[in-house]
Amino acid sequence: MAPSHAANASPSGVATSKSDQTAAVLGCGAIGLAVIQLLRARGVESIYASDISETRRRKALEFGASCAFDPREKDVLGEVRKLTNGAGSSIVFECAGVPASMQTAIDLLKIHGSIIGVAL
Repeated sequence: MAPSHAANASPSGVATSKSDQTAAVLGCGAIGLAVIQLLRARGVESIYASDISETRRRKALEFGASCAFDPREKDVLGEVRKLTNGAGSSIVFECAGVPASMQTAIDLLKIHGSIIGVAL
């Protein structure tokens, strides 16, 4: 496989997504945006994005995220819990690459959910 295809192959090959699942994407850079597109293409309707950049949050919405939060201004965990009736997210993609983001990913996770780390 060509290295240029690896960013898309890894999350799509590891995580199985279904339309009734919820997904959280932490970090909306190039990889996070690709994950959002992949999830939307696979029929996932509830995609919650988080990034500190307003530009990246706007792009996340354009690429198919249901909503996008600034973790400095909103309690991402609280917002996602509210949107999922307390259950949490079925799949969490950690695309930010910062230590605090991994803890957030763990906290956002639904029981028996999956965390996929794809940050560089």
